Amino acid sequence: MRILVTGATGFIGRHVVRDLAAASHEVISTSRALTGPPETSRHITHDLASDCPFPEIGALDATVHLAGNGDTQASWEHTATVAQTNAQGTLQALRIAARNRSVFVLASSQRVYQPQAQPLTEDVAPLPPDPYGYTKIAAELYVEMAGRLFEVPGAILRFFSVYGPGQEIKSGISGVVAILGQRAIENQPLVVMSHQAKDFVNVSDVSAAIQLALMKPSRPARPYNIATGVPTTVLELARSIKAATGSSSEIVEDYREGDPGPLVADITRARQELGFAPRIYLKEGLSRYVDWLITARAHSA
Repeated sequence: MRILVTGATGFIGRHVVRDLAAASHEVISTSRALTGPPETSRHITHDLASDCPFPEIGALDATVHLAGNGDTQASWEHTATVAQTNAQGTLQALRIAARNRSVFVLASSQRVYQPQAQPLTEDVAPLPPDPYGYTKIAAELYVEMAGRLFEVPGAILRFFSVYGPGQEIKSGISGVVAILGQRAIENQPLVVMSHQAKDFVNVSDVSAAIQLALMKPSRPARPYNIATGVPTTVLELARSIKAATGSSSEIVEDYREGDPGPLVADITRARQELGFAPRIYLKEGLSRYVDWLITARAHSA
C-alpha cells in the first residue's frame, strides 16, 4: 500500500512509519518538521491546519492521520488554536483521502469520554471533560461525514494513555508515564495528584492497531478503543516506575486534582472486529521505556 502518515515526526508517528515501512508499505510522511523519519520515501513539510493547499503526491491507498495538538491544558487557554489543528486539520487530511477514495484512519482519544466507574465501551455517549475532547469529537464527525457523503472508508481509533520509547514531555500535564519516568531517573519526587485509574497502552500496540484498521475499514468509519482494559492508578504507576528505575525518588501524594473517575477501556469491539490484542502490558512496557530513557539521557549528556 501507498500510505500518507500525517504527524509523522511525532512520538506515535515515528513508530507507525517505521512499522509500516517494515511491513513493505510505501510511506509518505508529512508534518511541520523540515525532515521526516528515515524510512519514508518522501517527506512533505506542511501544516494541515493552515489554508495552504497540500501538494499533489499521486494516488494513495490510505491516510493515517496522527497530526494534532494533544495538550489538554492548552485547550483551555487556546481553544480556537487547538480546534483549528485537531478539527480543521482533520478536514484537510480528509480532503486528500477523498480525492483518492483512500482508507482513512483517525487517531482519536479517550478524552471524548467522561470518566466513569465501568469500563468504557464505544457505545457510551461522548461527554468530554475538556475542550480538547470536543475537538476530537469534531474530528470524528468529519470522518463520519466523509464516509457518508464522500465514500471515504476508514476507522476511528480512540487511544487511551499511550506511552513508550521516544516519548518525552517537555510541557503540559499529559503523558504521566513520561513525566514520572523522567523524574524517577533524576531521583526527583514523584508527585501523584489524582486517584484516577488509567489504561496504559504501549505505543507498539497502538502501531499494530493502526495496521489492523487499515486492513479492515468500514464506511462510515467505526470507533474503536485501543487500550489494554487493565486499570492502573497513578499511585500504582509511580510505585512501578520507581521499582523499574531503581530510583530513590520520594512518592508524594498530593491529590489536588481530586478524583475525576477512571478512564479504562472495554476493548471487545477492537478484538472482535479488528483482531486487536495488546501484547505489551505495563511491567514489560515500563522496563522497555526506562531502558530507552536511560540510553537517551546518556546520549544527550
